[in-house]
Amino acid sequence: MPIEPRYIVIKRRDAHAYLTLEEQNLIHALAMKVERMRTLSGRSRMNALVIEEDWPEYHQARDMLTQRIALSQHEQQGNRE
Repeated sequence: MPIEPRYIVIKRRDAHAYLTLEEQNLIHALAMKVERMRTLSGRSRMNALVIEEDWPEYHQARDMLTQRIALSQHEQQGNRE
């Protein structure tokens, strides 16, 4: 089961290496705008954990999430019947 791509992640090191200072500032400004709008709409600050594919924990974490998502979907289908 694929995990849906819900987030945009840009590693800071990559941004510094591949983007101009103007592009980095634009990304920062856009991220701050989204955070500000989340707050104004009553939502909490976005906190996330990113595990890169080459980390030893990646596959175990992905498997755990995939199993949890499948179980949740199965339970939701059972509630509809």
